[in-house]
Order: sequence, then structure tokens, then C-alpha cells
Amino acid sequence: MSRRIAVLLTLVFIAGLLICAVWRPTSHLQPIEVVGPSMAPGLRGAHLDWTCADCGYRFSTAPPEGSTYTQAVLCPNCGYPQPGSAVGVAQPGDRLLVDTEAFLHHRPMRWETVVFRSPEEPGTHCIKRVVGLPGESVEIREGKVWIDGAPLRKALAEQRQLAVPVYDSRFRPHRAKDTPDRWRPAQEESDWAKAGDGFRHMPRDAIDWLDYAHWQRAPGDPAHIRMAPVTDDDAYNVESSRQLNEVADLMLVARLRTVGAGKLFLRAQLRGEHFQIELEPLHGSGRLLHDATAVAGTEFNAGAPLFAEPSLLEFSLIDYQIALAINQRELIRYAIPTPTAAAGSGPLRPLGIGAAGLDVQIESLQVLRDIYYTRPTGTGGRFGDGRAFKLGTSEYFFLGDNSPVSADCRQGLPGGGLAGKYLTGRPGRGISDFRFQTSD
Repeated sequence: MSRRIAVLLTLVFIAGLLICAVWRPTSHLQPIEVVGPSMAPGLRGAHLDWTCADCGYRFSTAPPEGSTYTQAVLCPNCGYPQPGSAVGVAQPGDRLLVDTEAFLHHRPMRWETVVFRSPEEPGTHCIKRVVGLPGESVEIREGKVWIDGAPLRKALAEQRQLAVPVYDSRFRPHRAKDTPDRWRPAQEESDWAKAGDGFRHMPRDAIDWLDYAHWQRAPGDPAHIRMAPVTDDDAYNVESSRQLNEVADLMLVARLRTVGAGKLFLRAQLRGEHFQIELEPLHGSGRLLHDATAVAGTEFNAGAPLFAEPSLLEFSLIDYQIALAINQRELIRYAIPTPTAAAGSGPLRPLGIGAAGLDVQIESLQVLRDIYYTRPTGTGGRFGDGRAFKLGTSEYFFLGDNSPVSADCRQGLPGGGLAGKYLTGRPGRGISDFRFQTSD
């Protein structure tokens, strides 16, 4: 055999080994269809799709228990009640491919979405999110998860994954001309002006603030607007009647461009404490102030101007933590000492954007909130509700994203924690990879 043929055969053999190593049959991908509402609106059972008759925002609702809803269908973006003649488009449950080999060699990670067999109904599979890991103590206080006595602080990527839309400036209500914008200048004499789906600011020396002012429509009178804190209200559970909870954990997402040598400011509030990020876009620098005092260790220099081109801005106060990212590059993350003051009533203007000596163009402003984990209803056990629950060495604590109606480890699953042996797999890597839906 010639040397050339020998080399060729060796290369073919190595290539064959590589193919065998990276290829595996798809029998480990099992299709399922979501039936219940516990992970809505991210993963939905049978549902109705709507387009708001006022702002044009698209949203989904759980189907009515009877032939029609007993309550008005409200847009989650602008609160407008959909006309009685309007009918949502019926859709089947979301369909997923579950990777049944995902946990053969490693444990599920916190905040990961998993599928597991119901310990009470062996033929039934459930889909939930991992919150507590083996050996941990889990507690839910004021809608937040605490692990081993400390608040569980989500990374920015996890905040994005769990964020619930509150308001999107790309979908402004238009039926009533006097409906106020939720983003508005803080003072009467302001250089902030509407531009497209956002705002434009011309340079001025003093700080000029644009605030988010949350409002709600009065029940039965959609033309009447009243100021109110952000709550955990949702559109999906149309026929669910419950006490709403105020939510102070908010995120601002927008696209931003600046020109000039001035400053840009971002502010948020938590129980009377004020947090402000001060940026100098031209120099690529910034810092965080807590009640007007600079917070040590939060200063940064990005090494290049900020917002010279339209850039993605993410600013959040979630889980007692301030975070800032530009084009998904995290620049500030600061853990706030756990407040000792009572929650009280939330601020009516929880977020603000300020400019001084700077030309600013901002568009696609989105306000989102964190999930508020509600207290379980009924007469069963309340695991982790107001008191710590200790997980066994092989147990996990699962929660549903649609907390008001989710049967999960707070109450609906036996014993609080669930043994890892019941795990079936993972619906894709980050849900979307193996997810598909029927066409609209």
C-alpha cells in the first residue's frame, strides 16, 4: 500500500470517528403539547390570541371556562377593555420537543425550565422552573425567593428570561386623544419631545427628567385614567379574581443614541431609597449613586464612547440589585443591602431618564417587571411560604411562572420538594431551541 493511500485511509477513519462522536439519533427528543397555564405567557396551553383594539399590542389569554368570559378582556399594555364584539383567535397549546437526555450527566441549573413526571399521576408530565437546589432552604417573602436566609439575586440574563411586559412605547393608545403618555417630562418647561415611538431631547444645562408615570383605567370607564403603582396584574388569567400585589422590581429596556459632551442619568426607587446612575457617554464612563452618595466600586470606564450609535440600554432594580448593561455588556451590578423598612405603597414614578447638556434620541422604551410569587391558595400545605423549607439531598423546588394559578412546590406537589428521579428532560436549551408552534 502506498504512503498516500495509507494517509488517505487514516483521514477517512478519523473523520468517521468524529461523525460518530457528534451525531446521535433524535429518539431522545420527545414531542409534548403544553396543556395548563402554569408557565404562561412564555409557554401556554390552549389559549386565545388578541390584538388590542386601542394600542395594537398582541397578547394571549387563557380560554374562558364557559362559552364566553364573565369579565372584560383587558390589554396588558394599555388596559383597554376589548369590545364585546371582539373575539380572540383560538390556538392549541404550545408544542415542544423535550431532550430526555439533558440530565443524564449533570444536574439542572437554577432558573432552568424542566419537564418531570407527576409523582401523583405517573402518566402526566409537568413543566416548571427550577428555583431551589438539593440541600438548600427555600422561602418566599413578599413575592421574592430567598435561599438559605438571603434574597436570591438573578443575573441580568435571568432577569430578561423571567421579565413580564408592563408597557411598550411602540404601542401607544390612540382612541382617546387626551390619553396621557406613561412617559412624560417631570417639569412643565422641558426639552423632551415625542419623536416616533420614543423621545428626543435637545441639550440644556440643567438636568431634564423624563419619568415613567404608571396609570390604570378605572373599571367600567376606560376613558378615566388614574395614577397607580405597578402591580402583578396580568391579562392571561382573565377570570382569576384575587388581591393584586404592588411590584417595585422593574426593568427599563430601550434603544438610545447621544451626541455631545453632557451627562445621561437613570434613576429608580425602592422603599424611599433613591438610586441614580450617572453616565458621561463621550468619555465612556459612569457610576452609581445611592441617595446622592457615590457607591464605591461601581465606577467604570468602557474604553470607548457610549451610545455613539443606537445602542441597547438595559437598566434594572430587581431582587435588591441595580444592574446596567449596554449592548448586553454588563457595566454595573450592585447588591443593595436588604431594606429594613416596610414595603409601603410603591412610587407612582418609579423610573426616570435624565439628560444635561446632551442631545438624546431614545426609542422603543419598554418597562418590564419581575415575577411576583404569590401565596398559594386553598387549605393544603404552604411549603416555603413565609418560612424556610429545607430540601433533601436529592430534592428540587419548582415554581411556575404564572404564579397565581400554578400548582407547584408551594402547595400542589407533595412534600414541598421533588426528588430528581422524577426529572424527564429539558424543553430545548433555553426553551426556544426545540420549540415550535402551530401557525397563526
